[in-house]
Amino acid sequence: MPPKCTNPLPVNEIKKLKAVLKARSGQAGIDELASEYSQGSTEEKRLILNRFIADGTLSFRHEISQDTRLSRTESSSTIGRWLTLKQIAQREGMQLDDPHLQLVVKDLKERDHVNPALAAEGVKQYRTEKQKEEVANAHEEATTFRNTAAGMERVKKAASASNSGAAGPSTNAAGGLQVNWTTALKGVKKNITGGLKEAMNVMSSAQKHRSSIESASDKMSLKDAQKILQECIEATEDIVAASADTELDHERLKDCLQALLRTTMAFKDVLYHVAPKAKPVVKESK
Repeated sequence: MPPKCTNPLPVNEIKKLKAVLKARSGQAGIDELASEYSQGSTEEKRLILNRFIADGTLSFRHEISQDTRLSRTESSSTIGRWLTLKQIAQREGMQLDDPHLQLVVKDLKERDHVNPALAAEGVKQYRTEKQKEEVANAHEEATTFRNTAAGMERVKKAASASNSGAAGPSTNAAGGLQVNWTTALKGVKKNITGGLKEAMNVMSSAQKHRSSIESASDKMSLKDAQKILQECIEATEDIVAASADTELDHERLKDCLQALLRTTMAFKDVLYHVAPKAKPVVKESK
């Protein structure tokens, strides 16, 4: 007859554990735990039993895994545009009759305007290029939590932030709402078109009233403001042209629209300060 164990397992606690495992059979991880206990050695059973005594809910049975990926992509590209002499003058903050304007376009490629009517009037377009550098930072995190003995199913929570969105016309939003990003982007793009029109109109107004500015410092302030607004206009057009029907680009276009509106408003403040005559006259209603 084999010798008796000097430190036997507590019978009452064994009965309690088996009763809990039987009562919760079928729940996530419970049957696996029961199998581990029945097939385990005395010490393995003791380990499970001691954990059960310390925590009768069996929540010690859990697995947590977390995966984080970081990536960084740098790229540069050259953006080419065909602009008229007037557009280039606006971008440089110059008048059309500025003698230095010809120095700006001297080495640029030239062609007749793509619009036949304007080409017939002798309007030319000039090829301008701008270097564009992009840095894309992506952060993806996935956390998996498994609390098997407590009856909790596997839960996956994934969060990501990057400069490129997943393809697809629609995704699930909160509450199960299906969002069609193609339609959503059309609305934002429509507002951006209106914002670009307003920005270009105020740029034309600045050109028209530039001659009324007497102070050299005020002229320089307006010229600097014109460059900033022109760059904002071009950046907005580039972002719209490169946008896809994704949630990320929808948010990016909304931010772009807000930046355009803020820049246009700031330009108006500068223009109306240095050239008060440019400020529209508000008609009083009778």
